[in-house]
Amino acid sequence: MEPIARTPETPNDQAGECRWRSARRAAAYVGAGPKEIYKAVRAGKLKAVRLNQRGDIRTTREWVDEWMEQKQREQPVM
Repeated sequence: MEPIARTPETPNDQAGECRWRSARRAAAYVGAGPKEIYKAVRAGKLKAVRLNQRGDIRTTREWVDEWMEQKQREQPVM
C-alpha cells in the first residue's frame, strides 16, 4: 500500500513556509533569542496571537519585519 500524500493544513506564503511563526522561529529569523520576542510582545511592540493560557504565541514574518523597522527608527545606527 502506498502512503497517502498529505497537504499542508495552514496556508503557505510565497517561499513555501508556514505563515505563522513561533517565538523560536521568529527569534531565529532576526538573530535574537525567544525571550526577546516574548518581551516585545508583552510590551506591545510586536504583534502576536496567543494560542493558550501557557503563553505560546504565533507571529508573522510581516509583523516581525515591522517591529524590526520600528526598532531601527528608534535607535541610532552605529
